[in-house]
Amino acid sequence: MVGGGRSIAAPASPLGSNNKIAPHPRVSTAPPPPAPPPTLTWTASWVSQGGVDPCLAAASLAGTKPNQDSFIVEDAWWCPGAQGLVGGGGGSSGSNLAQPSTHHRRSLSAFAGGASSAAAASARPTPTMAPNPLALYAAFDGHGPRGHTVSDLARRRFPPALAASLARGAGAGAGAGHRPGAALADALLAVDRDLMAGPCRACGVSGTTAVVALVTARPPALHVAWVGDSRAVLARRRVVEMEGDGQTALEDGRWSLRGATATPRAAACATPTAAAATARPPSTTPTTPAPWVAAPAGLDAIDLTRDHKPSDPAERARIEATGGRVQRLVDPDTGAEVGPARVWLATAWAPGLAMSRSLGDALARSVGVLPAANTASAGITAADAFAIIATDGVWEFMSGADAVGVVARAPSPAAGCTALVTEARRRWGVEEASGSVDDITAIVVSLDVAAAAAARAEGGGLDRAGST
Repeated sequence: MVGGGRSIAAPASPLGSNNKIAPHPRVSTAPPPPAPPPTLTWTASWVSQGGVDPCLAAASLAGTKPNQDSFIVEDAWWCPGAQGLVGGGGGSSGSNLAQPSTHHRRSLSAFAGGASSAAAASARPTPTMAPNPLALYAAFDGHGPRGHTVSDLARRRFPPALAASLARGAGAGAGAGHRPGAALADALLAVDRDLMAGPCRACGVSGTTAVVALVTARPPALHVAWVGDSRAVLARRRVVEMEGDGQTALEDGRWSLRGATATPRAAACATPTAAAATARPPSTTPTTPAPWVAAPAGLDAIDLTRDHKPSDPAERARIEATGGRVQRLVDPDTGAEVGPARVWLATAWAPGLAMSRSLGDALARSVGVLPAANTASAGITAADAFAIIATDGVWEFMSGADAVGVVARAPSPAAGCTALVTEARRRWGVEEASGSVDDITAIVVSLDVAAAAAARAEGGGLDRAGST
């Protein structure tokens, strides 16, 4: 009894039924489960179209010429050397990386060939959590008498070269953020060595440019490497401040690429491989797909690449230091310089390359034309809509902003890719008085980041690296 007569119950005995002190209740100190990583979904559409040579037209050969472009579309690229490239993605995917390549969602590696060829695939969602959250895209633009041979060899030899580079851990010392780009650049050098040791020794004035891209889902990122004047451009929604509360939002939030339902276009590619690749892939479509909604407003074009041109001061200095000459062609009638700056031998009007880096081109190699690639890596967020990977037939008379606008106004990814090539060809007809049209190849890769870590709309960072 205490004070006013109130009784206080004695505390429970610490002894249990076995007369031993009972343990304190267990308090969990484990951290809360991590938030699920953002999910990146991607799809690709492509078109490749041969150009026109007015000299052939004058010779009554209908003006057509072989399409010297080649390209790679691997929506789900299986690579056993990529385990370290996709870390942090969860336990199940790690074991799936060792699965055979039959898990490919869609695989296409094609030499466009022929006088005029085209192939476009409907944009369908690609599973990104299994079996392997990687995608590989590339465009090779051959030039010279045997440019079609060089680009074809490059597109066939690049995927195994990249797999070998990743297996060796190429670029691992540069940090995780730069490793994919370093591996891409290393693989391009390996392809060049292979070419120079083999068929290209017989075609010293033929070569190819290259732009290659690797998409990773964890973390969501786009890694590119390029040699020459083929380009990659990223379309990113602008971020605007909301009135009053200082919050941000996407300027155009209507754009959705997930589950696009465009009808597959008929393939007219000259090779059976490309035609077969347009067959409907196995059905893994989400249960409630959202349609592609065209949204031309509110998109910025981010140039991921910068052309390797002999007019660039640094590139020109290297060529001249190696004994080469950079000069535009001269019109014999007027004496005026015409066309772009080109690379020549000091004492001869050869080889006349309009780019300062390429794969192959043994003669140009003697005067400073390099196969070394530059690289760029961009983190992908909800702000990013799509990427364009294309040969210079697209870019000759179009800027990155022009191309993004054309694709964005289309009703579907496949239609956007077709519209881009159609517009590029139209501009050749307007701008090029001689009537020539370059080969044109374009790949449009739709990008859709969903969920947790993608909630912030600010665009991902852009890292560039290079090799000289």
